[in-house]
Amino acid sequence: MSTLLGLTEREIFSLITAGDEPLLERKYFDDAAVISTQNSGSLVIASDFIRGPHFNLAEAGHLSFFDLAHYLVAANVSDIAAMGVKPFGLLDIFRYPKDTPAHIKEEFFAGLADAAKRFDVRIVGGDTGGYVSFVISATCFGFAQGGRILKRNAATPGQFLCLAGSAGRCRAAQKALLGVGSRPVSSDIAERLLGSWRRPSPPIDFSVWLATNSLAYAGQDTSDGLGNAIADICEHSGLQIRLEDIDHLVDDDVRHVAECFEVSALELAMSVSPDFGLLFSANEEDLDSIRANPFDQAVTVLGKFQKGDGAYLLSDALGTRKLPLESYDHLNSLKN
Repeated sequence: MSTLLGLTEREIFSLITAGDEPLLERKYFDDAAVISTQNSGSLVIASDFIRGPHFNLAEAGHLSFFDLAHYLVAANVSDIAAMGVKPFGLLDIFRYPKDTPAHIKEEFFAGLADAAKRFDVRIVGGDTGGYVSFVISATCFGFAQGGRILKRNAATPGQFLCLAGSAGRCRAAQKALLGVGSRPVSSDIAERLLGSWRRPSPPIDFSVWLATNSLAYAGQDTSDGLGNAIADICEHSGLQIRLEDIDHLVDDDVRHVAECFEVSALELAMSVSPDFGLLFSANEEDLDSIRANPFDQAVTVLGKFQKGDGAYLLSDALGTRKLPLESYDHLNSLKN
């Protein structure tokens, strides 16, 4: 009997998409599955589990169950929005040990309702009740009616890779609040960085606008970190990109933490940091329109795709390094 022990997530995925009758329709790693419907539209659907109280920031008392509910909803709507589709509904799973106090349950469901309102998504069902441990998960879906669906394999040579959102703030928060650097991190900066965990803000309306107006092609959220997302789009599109002169990508708060810990600010921005930004490819002639978007969404151009293999970071005296600089293992990582 075969075993899945020791296989990576991608190796497992390859097994269930192989053969004449694969178990899954999709052949690429996208943020969500796309299922064609009879009315020429598509159902776009994804599931996301979070470690919740086992996040190391939660264990240290920095995240409440209200915050965890917001994070759960954000993680799920981000997957749908990264495909260029507006999230419509969400089903949640909240299982908890039998000795969980009533106020914890009330706090979580209050956060869930608040997040649903914030992201304009409907809670349409789910499952709750006792269990031997906490299980916090959800499934989100939306409907695509015409327009472009953004996929990781859709970049082409000559297009530019762009980022909407921040980079490295969540990982910087972990360092600031849990680590010990060569000098203390400003408490004000640490609190601002923690907000990236408490109230993640995926650029949903901007993502949908890009797809509706056919301004973006490839797309992926940065929930596993910017470096991983860049490497994924390059791999699935079969292209190469070299990132030069992108030091401006790093904001002042992330740079402050990097200085306190004496690490590369750019590598901190590229690390496994669940910032829930949108990474996308676009044609050069559309960049001005994208920058002038009606949401005042800041957009950073990271580089230009070319024929070749892999993503490379070029900066300072450290030379050329291939991305991702730090990878995330969905199967074996126990906490963030």
